[in-house]
Amino acid sequence: MKLKLAAAIVTGLMTISLVAKDVSPDIVVPAAPDKAKLSYAVGMRMGMQLIQVSTNVDADVAIRAVQDVLEGKPTMLQESQLAPVLNREQAIKRGEITVTPEQAEKDKAEFSYAGGMRIALLYKHSGVDVDPQVITQAIQDTLQGKPKMKASEIPPLFIQAQKYA
Repeated sequence: MKLKLAAAIVTGLMTISLVAKDVSPDIVVPAAPDKAKLSYAVGMRMGMQLIQVSTNVDADVAIRAVQDVLEGKPTMLQESQLAPVLNREQAIKRGEITVTPEQAEKDKAEFSYAGGMRIALLYKHSGVDVDPQVITQAIQDTLQGKPKMKASEIPPLFIQAQKYA
């Protein structure tokens, strides 16, 4: 009796799954963006952000932070330290805090690292699969004024990555 009941349940489930398979609409999964192109676009975007704040940023330090985060290496700052460092830099820019030239240089390095780390963490936490070496190259190319991609190519790649994720 139990064997017949089990066979009937299995047969019923198979019939239901076959029927459901026949009437379910086709689900279109968007194609994954090319990892190298997406990584380059991410690096270019980071490079453009560094150019916007170049007077207060040491690009080499920011790049090292990006590499540390994306390669899973130990970082010079904890994630919880980012906001205070970045807020201090803003307070200095607004003239709310006065610092010596020596302190300003130290703050620039710390701010650069915090900024690079913050940007990299946004991508890391998004779950987007990127190549840290390609990102680094793209940042350097952009800072040197020789990017290998047009800025107009970046948004479509980001949209494609977002749809895929």
